[in-house]
Amino acid sequence: MSRDLRPLAECLQDLRKLAGNGASGNFYLAGADNQISAITLNNGVIEAVNFQGRRGDLAVELLKGLDVASCSFRAEPGRSPKYSQLSATAVRWLTGGSQDPAPPKAAPPSGRAEIDRHRKTIESVAFAFLGPIAGAICESVFADCGTVQQVVHELAANLPPDEAGRFRSEIEKATGIRRT
Repeated sequence: MSRDLRPLAECLQDLRKLAGNGASGNFYLAGADNQISAITLNNGVIEAVNFQGRRGDLAVELLKGLDVASCSFRAEPGRSPKYSQLSATAVRWLTGGSQDPAPPKAAPPSGRAEIDRHRKTIESVAFAFLGPIAGAICESVFADCGTVQQVVHELAANLPPDEAGRFRSEIEKATGIRRT
């Protein structure tokens, strides 16, 4: 790892190597303006990304704006796996396609129909919370998820915890779908 500024692509190669080796810990990227991103690895799986006060796919989208960064890694013991905050698309971008998570489980036809029925409403609420980046995030989330609950969970993962709760409440009001 290098504490010198270098192209972001080179830093992401280091992340790919760590993921490929099954590492656990936190991988840090620091941009030229000292904005720090923390990427959590657990046994080679990227579980979380935080950057500019955002998490998940939104944080990854914001990372794409970095041209140069320095990087470091702090190893930690592996732990029980948890649900990743990231869509398959975000993981592919971070790892160059070398770490493909298991394909999403096929949703029953009713799950996809329910998603399609509520998509416009969910996208509208997401835009209010995420701003213009919501379109790109929604595309990825809707493609990767099989139920409305998964969609809401993935979108909420891109928000700070206090906003995520309000987001879920707004979705519940707008769609009539109760949280599980």
